Amino acid sequence: MTPKQLSKILLKKGYSFAGQSCQDNTFLPDGNVEPDFSEKQQNIYIGIDPGERTGVAVRNDKGQWGLLKTMTFWETIYCIQDLSLKYTIKRIVIEDPGQNKSVFPRKNMNVPKWLKVAQNVGMNKNDAKRMLEFCEMQGLPICRAKPTSRSLTKLDASTFATLTGITQRTSEHVRDAVMLIY
Repeated sequence: MTPKQLSKILLKKGYSFAGQSCQDNTFLPDGNVEPDFSEKQQNIYIGIDPGERTGVAVRNDKGQWGLLKTMTFWETIYCIQDLSLKYTIKRIVIEDPGQNKSVFPRKNMNVPKWLKVAQNVGMNKNDAKRMLEFCEMQGLPICRAKPTSRSLTKLDASTFATLTGITQRTSEHVRDAVMLIY
């Protein structure tokens, strides 16, 4: 099934494609200049930090940032679908917690707290797995990123702004998604 066929089926069933989250076609390098480009000829890269609140970042191959948003799982799926119809996706980088080993208790962590952490990690693994499957099904170029303590994620807002030049307010999930494709 092609992306176009899937969107027709979903539209007939009453789904909308992420509303305004993916309808913003502008890439604003410093938040005030809109470059001139043709949509389908534009190559884009997508970074995704999956979870209950999924961070999504999109940039073009000129290094200009477009969509920087926190979404739900399904908004992210529809967004990928919508973007694949409008642009040429060069790569989708998805943080894949499934590449990490089991969650073990840490010092000073009680059992209920440890179980909650393990449950959250399991949910994130499932979301990442389903997003990866969707992208593979659609024939989109994907890259799995293993979350490590050495990766440039989990940056605070000021460090992130200094490093990337992106000064608009972003969630930690969006900052992680940006760093996947920075």
